[in-house]
Amino acid sequence: MKLFNAIQLKAWDEQTIQEEKIEFQDLINRAAMACIGPIAAHLNEHNFNQVLVFCGPGNNGKDGLAIAKLLADRQTKVSVFCDSSLNAALQALVESSYFVQAYYSIEQAELPSIDRNSLLIDALFGAGLNRPLTGYYAKLVHLINQAKMQVISVDLPSGLSVDLSPQLFQIDLICIKASQTLSFQQPKQVFFFEELAPFVGNWMVLSIGLSLAFEQQTNSLICYQDEASKPEINWNEFKFGHKGLYGHLGLFAGSKGMAGAALLAGKAAMRTGLGLLTFHVPESLLFIVQLGLPEAMANTENIEDLMSIEAIKNKYQTIAIGPGIGKNEQTLQLLEKLITNNKNTPFVIDADAIHLCALLKQNNPNWQFPAIAVLTPHPKELKSLVGNTTNSYEQLEKAKQFAKENKVIIVLKGAYTRIIHPNGAVTYNATGNELLSTAGSGDVLTGIIGGILAQGFQPFLAAQYGVWLHGKCAQSLKSKGMQSAIASDIITEISNLI
Repeated sequence: MKLFNAIQLKAWDEQTIQEEKIEFQDLINRAAMACIGPIAAHLNEHNFNQVLVFCGPGNNGKDGLAIAKLLADRQTKVSVFCDSSLNAALQALVESSYFVQAYYSIEQAELPSIDRNSLLIDALFGAGLNRPLTGYYAKLVHLINQAKMQVISVDLPSGLSVDLSPQLFQIDLICIKASQTLSFQQPKQVFFFEELAPFVGNWMVLSIGLSLAFEQQTNSLICYQDEASKPEINWNEFKFGHKGLYGHLGLFAGSKGMAGAALLAGKAAMRTGLGLLTFHVPESLLFIVQLGLPEAMANTENIEDLMSIEAIKNKYQTIAIGPGIGKNEQTLQLLEKLITNNKNTPFVIDADAIHLCALLKQNNPNWQFPAIAVLTPHPKELKSLVGNTTNSYEQLEKAKQFAKENKVIIVLKGAYTRIIHPNGAVTYNATGNELLSTAGSGDVLTGIIGGILAQGFQPFLAAQYGVWLHGKCAQSLKSKGMQSAIASDIITEISNLI
């Protein structure tokens, strides 16, 4: 799913109006109608004293008025507080409904008294804001937040903006703290950042029937994938096929006490439909991995014999390296030699290998990653590549810059894992849950992406699909009633969901 910026969202509204030959008010009414269901559900779940609708000086305020009218039509008593620009519209609403109590020109009046046992509908600014709140509205937002009441924000909590900026991540950000946000047509990027989650609350997307043609024809570097919008991938199905046609992955993983990392990555890779897997592990782990995954090969050349690594040139469709290999001079030389000898082989680089890459770059700023590389860091591992960051926005921006400068794909793991392309494209992934927060989960992801990449799929697509599948496996486990899991459980779901 493509996510649009503020300018594109406005154009999307305008094209919908042109295509359907409707008035802008018709679109506002449609948006209000979409909001009524969730608002009514909230009213049914709680015993509120009243409903307060705060309408600001723009289209979001008009949405609020339309919502107030629909609530009044249902004989729900509504108190509407509106900006002076909407006085005439509010007066017309009052004249048509007994159930509406009006408060005009609120920006020119004293701050209202707010009953915290009320449901408040925030329609002050929504997606139309592109500057920090100041003056009266900043004080009003502070008052609402102090009340610690149930708040439903229409499209976007007032104080946030559609487009990301450093200002949104200031500790003194003035913004409505919503219990729920009702987002029109698609989620907003700001939903996916930990620092902004307290303002967004629970969020849901409401379709308001915007132009399909616009969505298909308009480009965006920002995308979103969830359970219902997985990446499109056409799996290889050869009628006269054999294992050699389904890819060969070389997996460099494991060290003393870390055989499990190698096995988890290897098993996950094989479950993606991979044809061949060869482990490269220390000799002390050969028996363990061959017994643990008899379908794989374990090369007699091992990572303790660097001379044997010299012979590995263009042997594999993909090389995955990192899970459990350790960080020492020997593995540093191993990684450097592997990349030097396989510059055109796709790599998946994870865990300890990410730290080793950072060291290679530190020792030699001109050192280069292979031509195709997918890096899968968690935030601490990313720090070794890009340095300290003060917030998740700066973290994302530094990751994008690193991906661009080094021509690598970065899978930045987290609640909404970001898949970052060197051209600046970012895909936010929404599959997954707390079951992924377990030892070895990252090793499984490395294996999944490596297995898909070795089958010949485009690197960015392999990363997108791998992340989606990894999260979907956890969701599948949860749907079966599992409240906790180990990484091996994730692997058991791969074949059923691929």
